[in-house]
Amino acid sequence: MKHTSHCLYGCMEGKDDLTLGELLFYQGDVRAAGPLLVRGLKRARESKQYELAHRGLFYLMRIAVSQGNCAHAAEALSDMETLLDENEYTMRFTTYDIALGWYYYALCQPERIPGWLKEKFTPYGHAYFIENFANQVKARYCYLTKNYAQLLAYMEELKRRESILYGRVEMLSMEACVYLKMKDKTKALAALQEAYANAFPNVILMPFIELGKDMRTLTATALREPDYNIPKPWLEEVGRKSTSYAKHQGTLIFDYKKANNEDGEAVLSSRESDVLRDMYHGLSRSEIATNQNLSINTVKLYINSIYEKLNACNIADVIRIAAERKLV
Repeated sequence: MKHTSHCLYGCMEGKDDLTLGELLFYQGDVRAAGPLLVRGLKRARESKQYELAHRGLFYLMRIAVSQGNCAHAAEALSDMETLLDENEYTMRFTTYDIALGWYYYALCQPERIPGWLKEKFTPYGHAYFIENFANQVKARYCYLTKNYAQLLAYMEELKRRESILYGRVEMLSMEACVYLKMKDKTKALAALQEAYANAFPNVILMPFIELGKDMRTLTATALREPDYNIPKPWLEEVGRKSTSYAKHQGTLIFDYKKANNEDGEAVLSSRESDVLRDMYHGLSRSEIATNQNLSINTVKLYINSIYEKLNACNIADVIRIAAERKLV
């Protein structure tokens, strides 16, 4: 690429760094990916290669999300917005909307995703057409809004055609989580197996990690299966890293709401607050049920709701977040 860029008067300047940075990002090595993406971005900007510059900023935004760094994620998005002034960059509004859609997906705010990315999936043209990348965001919108029927139909169609490896693994891993949410463990584990088979040869990890607590739950489910085909060390690694991602995502969401004068505190009902207080004091579920005069199943529902509202992955998270936000 370095030689090609020189021969073509810099029209691919920075793409070598960006391509390697992209690979390392998808392999989960964000520390190594970051400097390459920054260097490739600088070279692309100097040569006015705006599409490549946008690409570098997009991955820097995703790295910031994975680290729970709200300021850096917002800065990357703001830098992408400046590219809207470059008239030579013909796809600037479309690519910016796609990045914006991904950003609000990470913030769990589907209502703020640009309207056209909430519409039906665009029919397949070619793996590298911009519509294919827009469909990736549409899939995430369906995932957040629990429109699983439309999402699964798109994924089935995706399997019958050519697609870019990274996006393919993203969709296959998401499909596994969809089936788990639908309480179909057999299909969830089969889909995870297919995603793993596509990802493992090139050590692709980030599509699994970015599914956060949903992937943590799925890998924990797979680890309980005695004869499951995916290696245990891989499941443990993905489970551990997706748990860490979920924690950072929770921090990102809280800081975003606080920075934008929104209600950054979790809004718990009075009953949820009572249950949280008992959890904080170390009571078991049965003890909470007795103390609050509730059934065990009702206590479980309240606890699940608390986990969801606090973006917590385990009881340790609940205790930490409750103390930090003075909820108890």
